[in-house]
Order: sequence, then structure tokens, then C-alpha cells
Amino acid sequence: MKISAQALCVGLLVSGGLTSPVIAQTLESETDTPRSLTEGTATDLRVLPRIGGQFTSEGAGYQDPFFSLEGFVPITQNPGSTVTFLEGQLRLFTDSTMGGTILLGQRFYNSTQNRILGGYLSYDTRDTGNSLFHQIGAGFERLGDDWDLRVNAYLPVGERRPEVDESFSLRGFQENNLLLNHRQRFEAAMAGFDIEAGGRLLRLGAGDLRGYAGFYYYGGEGTDNAIGIRGRLEAHPTDYLNLGLSVQTDQIFDTRIVLSLGATFPGTRPRGVESGSAFARMGESVGRIATIVVDEQTENEQVAAINPQTGQPWQFQQVTLGRSTGNGTFETPFGTVQDALSVAQADDIVYVQVGTTSETEGFQFADGVTVLSAALPQYIDTQQLGTLQLPLSGSGEFPTITGTVTLANNTTLTGFAIANATGNGIQGAAIENVTIQDNRITNATGQGISLIDVTGTSAIARNVITNSGQQGVFIQASGTTQQELTLDSNQISDSGGQGVFIQSSGEVQQQLTATNNQITNSVGQGFYLAGNNNSRQVFDVLNTSISNTVLDENGDGGQGLFLQANASAQQTLTLETLTVTESAGQGIFIAANGNENDLMQQSIQNFNLSNATVSESTGQGIFIAANNNSEQTFDIDASTINQTRLGSNGDGGQGVFIQGNRVAVQDFTLNDTTVTNSAGQGILIATNGDEKDLTVQSRQEFKLNGTEVSDTVGQGIFIAANNNSEQVFNIDSSTIRNIELDAQGEGGQGIFVQGNRMAVQEFQIDSPTITNNAGQGIFVTTNGDENDLSVQSRQEFAITDAQIRESTGQGIFMSANNNSTQKFEITNSTINDTTLNNLDSGGQGVFVQANSIAQQDFTIDNVQISDSQGQGIFVGANGDEKNPELQSQQRFQISNVQISNSTGQGIFVSANNNSRQEFEIETSTISGTTPTSETDGGQGIFVQGNAVSVQDYRINNTMVTDNASQGIFLQTNGNAETLADVELTILDKNAVPGFNAVLNSDRSFCLALTENTSTTEFQLQRNNGTFEVVNLDNLPQTNTGTVNFAPTPEDFTNVSQCN
Repeated sequence: MKISAQALCVGLLVSGGLTSPVIAQTLESETDTPRSLTEGTATDLRVLPRIGGQFTSEGAGYQDPFFSLEGFVPITQNPGSTVTFLEGQLRLFTDSTMGGTILLGQRFYNSTQNRILGGYLSYDTRDTGNSLFHQIGAGFERLGDDWDLRVNAYLPVGERRPEVDESFSLRGFQENNLLLNHRQRFEAAMAGFDIEAGGRLLRLGAGDLRGYAGFYYYGGEGTDNAIGIRGRLEAHPTDYLNLGLSVQTDQIFDTRIVLSLGATFPGTRPRGVESGSAFARMGESVGRIATIVVDEQTENEQVAAINPQTGQPWQFQQVTLGRSTGNGTFETPFGTVQDALSVAQADDIVYVQVGTTSETEGFQFADGVTVLSAALPQYIDTQQLGTLQLPLSGSGEFPTITGTVTLANNTTLTGFAIANATGNGIQGAAIENVTIQDNRITNATGQGISLIDVTGTSAIARNVITNSGQQGVFIQASGTTQQELTLDSNQISDSGGQGVFIQSSGEVQQQLTATNNQITNSVGQGFYLAGNNNSRQVFDVLNTSISNTVLDENGDGGQGLFLQANASAQQTLTLETLTVTESAGQGIFIAANGNENDLMQQSIQNFNLSNATVSESTGQGIFIAANNNSEQTFDIDASTINQTRLGSNGDGGQGVFIQGNRVAVQDFTLNDTTVTNSAGQGILIATNGDEKDLTVQSRQEFKLNGTEVSDTVGQGIFIAANNNSEQVFNIDSSTIRNIELDAQGEGGQGIFVQGNRMAVQEFQIDSPTITNNAGQGIFVTTNGDENDLSVQSRQEFAITDAQIRESTGQGIFMSANNNSTQKFEITNSTINDTTLNNLDSGGQGVFVQANSIAQQDFTIDNVQISDSQGQGIFVGANGDEKNPELQSQQRFQISNVQISNSTGQGIFVSANNNSRQEFEIETSTISGTTPTSETDGGQGIFVQGNAVSVQDYRINNTMVTDNASQGIFLQTNGNAETLADVELTILDKNAVPGFNAVLNSDRSFCLALTENTSTTEFQLQRNNGTFEVVNLDNLPQTNTGTVNFAPTPEDFTNVSQCN
């Protein structure tokens, strides 16, 4: 119930309490009371406030019984003469609706005639649950001990006939319309009046039984007026109880019987009233119809279905193929589609059914017309009923069009078979807003569907296109065309060209959503998307399957999905849940090509490739390239690439290939990508500045997260920066295993990183797991220009938390060549089971080398290396052998390493030609080193300086045990110089001597030997040059173990410190 009705009814109930004091005050001043009524005082004749309740069964104008709560309150009264009163009622229907009444009445008692005359005004409200009604009432009454007369009038106000329900249902076609059954339900408040007269029939206990008869009138909107008759009985066996029975009949509500039962307290009669006095009825309730009478009405009609876009009735031009003549109505349809199109107007539907034939010739659309066949369930939108299925649709009989269908503006073609068209199956040019859906297009000699410069919003959906002579779907836009295009759930197979071809040029703006399409057996490309000039394209390709794409007649193409932005074109792409299999070229090809001759023209691509499965591609599984002045920003997420084959020339085979050339900029991420069984590298990433113009720089910034690469050839991950280029990248939590050598017997690296000429690389390799590779686990090299030493390359990187097992050649290989610099850290890593290569060399756990004028600055910290078939750690610096003025330099620290079971040396450090090394080995453990197969080596630590090298180093707090040869072997040869500080080092269970320092150089060796322990002696040997020993005379006291000098101690020079 509405709030206004609630407030009214509650107000009625509380009004008695508010007015009782007023009544009392009024009675005190009223003393002019007719004495014939009673022997008591005026107080005995007052009409008292009362409350009551009543149940009433269903009746005319209301369908449910109700309970009522009533109140009667005298406002002013002259006891025994007049009373002005307020009466209220709150009604609660059994269907949970409510109603109420407030009534103001006046009664006059005439003692001479022993009768009461009265009148009232009332306001009623009723909430039906659907509508809220209001009513004004008025009435007159004559009450006596003998007979009564009542006249009541009822007048609804406000909205009298609201619609409470409306429904539509499909009826069928008639002429050119589609008819609906329209049903409306109303509730109408009825105006009227009633008149009744009657009197006492008999005494009943302390009260009486009265009978009444009368007639009434009802009238309202939407119904006929009605006059009815009513009779009723009213019993008052006590002053507190009333019962009622009424019977009425009329042509609106038919015959109704109403029962009522009520109680009131403290009764209606004033105290002390004489028997037979009509004054006893001054406190009775007014006799009237208690609730607003509402007629429930239903209207039915047939109406034409309305097009919600136009607000006008849908118009149908009916076609039954094979019929000779007709006028397009349902009763007399046309016989051909073209006949219907010749009379069709914009927004008309040409509705086609198979008749005596299923074939029709090609036709030309008129603007704004929709052509539907009854083969499939066809639906239209209506203003009244929403979406409904057209009658007779869903027959399964496809009309066959034997020629080309030419579209026009704002047209739709649905549900046809288009077979053997000479030229295109369906075509449209320089038009707007077309829909092509649920058609079967076969054997067109041109394109299956061709749309050229079609603007607006268009859809190609649920079509089956097979064996087209050229492209299955061909879409081309030029100039300033603006397109919004949807390709949904199409099946395209055996096309003589691309399965789908979409191209833009000029200032075109294209927006494409391609979803749930299947493309098979295309020539050139399965799905081709290209933007040229200054065009803008936004493409979403989702849930699409592309398979068995073959090369074109020139031996080119073969890509499953081909995306390209040229010149100043821009593309924004979402590629999600793609399956690309059996491509004769790349599975997915994406390229951005700026203008080669004008570097001011930039192409831009932004794309996301996720949940893709690319298998059995040729050349590359995924190929991504940015050329000239171009920019690419992209993510590849949760994708799988497997079984990529070599190209026809024996090249390629990469699972993922990413390359930036000249001034290209690429920013990308590969997340959770899996690459398996590639005939080339699993992932190849390269950036190439201009080889001839070193002022032109390319740049890449990328992340590889959670990448898994296995069973590939050459390298698992190959990264290269060439010429004037820059790379910043992170490889995180990758797994690489089972990488094989290439056809030349090379490669096999898990991760390969290379920078050449003016390349700059900054990167981090974090938490990789690299196992069972035919080459190095991690290979990193930087190469300056061999012919121009002014051209420098640079690398700065960190390798952390690496797990490297079963590598071949080296676990980790680092080299800097020519004019190059490297600064790196290897930390918190484990390197196990490194084996010799196929030339029986290598086998190092970690290999670091600087050549020519290269410079290296590095740290190896908290690394565990075990079971290497070569050195645990190998560090070499090699100046230029032919040009002694060119010096290589290394500065490094090896700390907290544990090296066990190496072959040759645990740690081998070598400086050759014109090179310089400054380093520290501290807090490390080296044990179990064995000789090589030639019985050489076996040292825990071997440091060697050759030619004109300079070494300055410190070995501190290190434990060297159980090695097959010297624990520490220091050697200076040629013209080399050495400054060495060995302290706090324990040499235990090594071969004799545990510590061996040998000078063969004609220059100097300065050694500080402090607080060391050797269980197998210290051996110092001077064969040439100047051998300086700090605190020579006290060596036996400052170290634990026998100290031997060769030839004699006098051949050594005592110094206080090494300078």
C-alpha cells in the first residue's frame, strides 16, 4: 500500500484518543437534555467512543475477503439531541493489500418523531496491489425504531482506470504485416449510488433483526453502466455483536452473497436509553459499501508488430520461389526475390520460402531492405514482444542463389545458399552498414564475400564459405572510410587466396572484432590484416582456429595469421585463444614497417597475444619484427608453440622470433610461454642498428617470465644486439632443457646473449633452471668492432639463483672481445655436472674471458660448483698477441664459493699477453680436484701470469682440501709481474707441496704469505727475476707448515710490503 493510505488509516485509529478530552469538556456544558429519554442525567445519554473489528467475505468489486479495524469518535454532541462524529476504518485484505476510510458525520435526534436524521462526507482509499484508488463519498440516512432509509453516493477521484498488465503473443502473418495478439488488463474504480429501506423484522435477544431492500447503480470507464438490486439482513443480538448477510445481482458482477461478522466495544448504545427509543442508534456505524468497488477488465485485439527502430509496423514482402505471380502479401506472395526487391521500401523485410523450386538468380538490393529465408529460425525485434521467431522459419530448406548478390546501404542477407557464382558470391562497394549471416557460399570464382569501402557498422556471422576462387572474405577500405566490423563464427575453407583479407589505406579507421572463426586450407595467409599509410586499426581476434595454410603460387606466404602496419599506420590488437596449426610459413606473423626512406614516418603496433597454441609451423612459430622507424609494445601470455620446422632453405625453425631493425623500438613481455620441439632456437630476440650508419639506434626492452623451452636446436633462448642498438631485459623463473646442437655441430646453449659493435645490453637472469643441454647452460658475450677498436660494445648484468645442470662445454660462459666492457654478478647459484664438449675441451662450471682490449668487472658470490669435467671456475685475460699495446683488464671478486670434484683446477686464473688482472678470492672452499686425462692439473687454485701481464690479487680465508695436486699453485712466466697476498687459508690433504709459488719471469713476483696452514708444506721457487717475500725471515712463524725455498732462501728478497 502507498504511504498516503497508511498514514490515513493510522491517523483514524489514533484520533479517538486525541479527541476524548474534547468530548468530555463539551458534555459538561450541555445540560438541555430531553427528560423523556431516560430517568438518568445527561451523562447517561452521551455517545461514547468505541473501537471494533469485522470480517467481511468477498463481494462485488473486490475478489478477496478482508478484516477491518474500526473506530467511532464523537467530536461534539448535545446529549440526547445531536452528535458530530468521526468514523474510520482500516481494511486488511487476505491478498495482503489494504484500504481505508475516514468519514465525518452529523446526526440529529427528534424525540417527538422518535427518529434520527443524518448525513456524512467520506474519503476512501484502496490499494489493490496493482493500483491505488481514491474516492469521495456522501450520504443521507433516516434511522428509527420502525423503519430506516439510506442513500449513499460514491465518486472515484484521480486516476480511475489504470492499466495493470499487458501481454502480447504471436498470431501470424496477414497481408504484409505480422500480427500479434494484444491483451490488456485494467482495474476501473466504479462510481455509483445505492438506496435502501427497511426496518425491524423481529426482536433478537437484547437487540433485533432488521431487513433491507434497495437498488444501486455502478458506472465506470471501459464497461457498461449497470443497475442492480440488493437485499440484506442485519442482526444485533447484543450491543457488542453484529452479523450481516447480503445478496445482490447486476450485469457486471453477477450475483454475490456477502457475509459479515463484527464486534464492537463498549457497544453502540448510550446508557439509560429507554426501550424502543431510536436514540439508542445514535452511535451506530454509517451503513454504506465499505470499500471502493473495482472492476477488473480485459481487452483483446490484434495489432501489427512494430519495428522498435522506426516506431512503424514491420512490412513484409513475401516470396515463395517458383510462384508465377503475386503481390508480396502472405496470401499472394511474389515468385522471385528480385520482384520483391523492386517494390520493397527501406526497413522492409523480404521473406523467402522454398516453393516449387529452391533456386533464384542473383539480385541487387535496395537500400534499407532485409532479405531473410525461412531455412533457419529467423528473429526480429519488436516494440511489443521483444525478440520473436518469425512464423514458418526454421524449415531447413535453403533457397539457392545462382549468381552474385550485390548489397546496398543498410541491408541484411540471411539464410541462403549461394552457389557457383561467376565472380564474387556476395559483394558491396561504397555503401554502409551491412549484415551477412547464416549463409552458405560455395564455388564462387572470385571472393566469397567482398566489401570495398563499406562504412559504418557491419557484421559477417555464421557463414560457411568454401572453395572460393580467391579470398574467402575480402575487406578493403581507403580514403577516409570508417568501419566497425564483426566477423563471428564463420567457417572458411579451401580458399584460392587468403581465408580472410582485411586491408586499409589512406586515413581509414577500422575496428574489427573476429570471434569463433575457423579458417582452413587457405593460400598465402589464413587471416591477413594490413594497415597502410596513415590508417588506424583496432582489431580483436578471439577464439579463432587457423589450419593448413599453404604457400601461394610464387612460393611465398603460408602464414596462419599475418598482421602488418606500414608507413604511418597504427594498429591496436588483441589476439586471444588462437589455435594455429600446419602452416607452410610462420604460424603468426606480426610486423611494423616504418618508411625506409623517410624515418619521420612511424608505424605503431600495440598488441596482446594470449592463450595461443601454435604448432607445426614453418620458419617460425611466432614471428614479430619492427623495421625502420617503428614501435611495438606487446605481451605474449600463456601461449604454447611447438614443432616449428625449418624453412625451405634450411633456415629458421624458431618457436618465437622477435627482431627490431634500424630505429625500431620494442617493449614487450613473454609470460608463461612454452616452446617445445623447435628445429631452431626456442626463442630468438635480436635488435639491429643500422650497419652503415651507427647514429641510427634500435632499442628493445623486454621481460621473459616463467618461460619454458625444451627440445629445441641451437639455443633455448637466443638474444643478440648488433651495431648501435640497446637492450634492457629480464629473464625470470625460466626452465630450459634438452637443447641440441645445430646441423653444423654448434650451439646447444640454454641461454645465449650476444652484443656486437656498439651494442649496449643491461639485463638480469633470475632463477633459471637449465638442464641437459648440448652446449653451455648460459653463454654471454660482447664484441667490439674487430676492425675499428674505437667502436665499443657494453654489457651490464646479473645472474642470480640459477640452477644449471648437465651442460656441455661450460655451465656459464662469459666473454668480452675487442673494445668491449662487461660488468656482472653471478650469485646464489648452483652449477653441477658440466661435461666436455665434442672436442673433448671445456667442461668448466664458470668460464670468464677478456680478449684484446676488453674490460671485465665482475663478482662471483655464493655459488656452488660440483662435478665439472673441466675447471670449476676459469678466468682468463688475453691482450692482443700481435699488438702488445692493446691491454685487456679484469677486476673481479670470487667469494663464498664451494667448488668440488673439478677436473684440472678448482679455480684457474690466467693473464696472457698485455693484460691486467686485479682480483680477490675469499671465504671459499675448493676440494676434490682431479687431474685431466693427461694427468696434468689437479690444483685447487691455479693462478698464472704470462707474457707482459700484470696480476694483483689476494687469496683470503679460503679452505683448499683433498686436491690431487697443489692446493694453491701461483706461477709467473715470461715478462709478467705478480703481487700476491695469501692469508688465513687452510691447505689440507693436498699433494706435496700444498702451496707452490714459482717465478719464471725475468721481472718480479711479490708474495705476502700470512697465517696460512698447509699440511703438505709451502714451496717457493725462484727460477728467474726478482722474487720478493714479505717478512721472509718469519715465514715459518707466521704460517703453519714447512716452508721450502728453492734454490735457497738467499735467492729471495725480503720486503716489508708489496708495492
